[in-house]
Amino acid sequence: MNNEIKNTPETKENAAVEAAEASVKAHKTKRPKKQMSGVRFYKKPGFRYSMLATVLSVVFIAVIVAVNILASMLDSRINSLQLDMTLSKDYTLTSENVEHLKKIDRDITVTVAGTENYYMGGSYASFLYNNYYYSDTSGGKYFNQTVQLLKKYPKVNDKIKIQFIDPTTPAFNDFSEKYASQYTYGSIIVESEFTNSSGAKQSRYKILQAEDIYDTSTDSSSSYGDTYIIGSKLESALTTALFYVVSEQKNTAAFVTGYNCDSADTVQTLLKQNNYDIKELDSLTTSDIPSDVDLLVFAVPKVDLTPNEILKLDKFMKNDGNYRKNILYVASNTQTKLPNFEAFLEEWGIEIASGTVYETDEKYRSTVSNTWMYLQDGGTNYLADFSGMYYLGKDMRPITLKFEQKGEEPGSYYTYNLVKTMDSATIMPSGEKDDWTPANNATKQSFCAMAMSVFAVDRDENGRDIASSILVLASEDLYNEAYVSSSGYANHDAITSVINTMVGRTEQAYTVDNKKITASTFTPTEIQSNIIKYVCVGVIPIGLLVVGIVIVIRRKRK
Repeated sequence: MNNEIKNTPETKENAAVEAAEASVKAHKTKRPKKQMSGVRFYKKPGFRYSMLATVLSVVFIAVIVAVNILASMLDSRINSLQLDMTLSKDYTLTSENVEHLKKIDRDITVTVAGTENYYMGGSYASFLYNNYYYSDTSGGKYFNQTVQLLKKYPKVNDKIKIQFIDPTTPAFNDFSEKYASQYTYGSIIVESEFTNSSGAKQSRYKILQAEDIYDTSTDSSSSYGDTYIIGSKLESALTTALFYVVSEQKNTAAFVTGYNCDSADTVQTLLKQNNYDIKELDSLTTSDIPSDVDLLVFAVPKVDLTPNEILKLDKFMKNDGNYRKNILYVASNTQTKLPNFEAFLEEWGIEIASGTVYETDEKYRSTVSNTWMYLQDGGTNYLADFSGMYYLGKDMRPITLKFEQKGEEPGSYYTYNLVKTMDSATIMPSGEKDDWTPANNATKQSFCAMAMSVFAVDRDENGRDIASSILVLASEDLYNEAYVSSSGYANHDAITSVINTMVGRTEQAYTVDNKKITASTFTPTEIQSNIIKYVCVGVIPIGLLVVGIVIVIRRKRK
């Protein structure tokens, strides 16, 4: 029975199925497992190198972008970060000027009557030529230089605001009303309003015109008298104006034009740079010296003063017992003797002889002439800031001091030899020529090149002398622009510093040389500068990033 059941068709079919499943199972069991062909993909050297290269590229690009962004941010704040590619630094503020600008602690607004494009695009050049016959031989470089230098002022001191406004627009209306007929296209208006040390509101302004900003030369042979722009005076003119509008002190210098006096243009320039108001005074014959004059300048007078005019000088110096009046007298070997004026100076202890100072020691004289010589500091406190520096003198009158002190307190004269010749100098008599040589037994001594006499009566509550002073220069060539300013000698700074001391100023003397563009050099415009900036900050880093990503992807696909 049981055997019959086992042999039924159904049992045979089930047995076949089970046998097939067992065969499959047995086959799977016996089949060897597939082995791993290598390490995991993220452990492969190629992947690690690719990731390392990617990370380094990203970090490198991020550093470049960060540095460029930081430089761009600092560029608007720090003047020294801007790159001036000119050989003579035509578009960079001088270090001396920068140090002066840092001292300003009151808000100042500088407004240019014209847009930047007007200034640099040729319109201003056309205006100057059509109205004043000013010709720019630099092809617009001086106008571009003006704009570039102006923009650097706020970067040195954020108290200074620079703005360019078209005078034909409503934005200029306030200036048109306040300064009607005082400005033209291209004028630079400098303003400041502040509370002074007395607690009072003070408002001052100064307007610079083209003749203040540019150094020029006039062609007398031209039918129109064309004037050529040959240099920039912007730094000295603008910085002077800045200090003028924030200064509480105001001094006036009057240059005497009578008595055949020289104009002393260089001295006028030095004083203007230090915010002196300049006046002219014909003579003392018919009028007294104006009461607001602090410094009276006689530059190489060739006609003597009358006794009555000498009395007016004496009255001016005493100032009704208030004193604080000063005289600058410039001598010259071209003068004849002036008995009255020279006697007045002798009362103050300064004696001027005839002839010309002659240097006998070749170590201290020029190869051109024995009357050109090196000078030295006189050892006083007045020029302590220039101690160890040399001065240059030429064709000087022999000056000596009659005494060091005369009189008793109150009211004594004190004399000072500020700058002097070497001890090897002697006197060449008047009328002699350059081939003159002194005798072997000629007297040799040191002469004064710059001498000062002070009549002091007392001291005020601030410890300053209540005094009047006279400064005498032995020659007009002590401030000769042609050969003194470019040689690194202390002449100009010393003269200005002493005059500032005489009138009671305490700030440092300020002088800035004119800028002249002498070579064709690359100076990017603002548009070019922006293009360069955007390329460096954006295009190059992004391009490098894209190239890096492409390289990584291509390596992964290989």
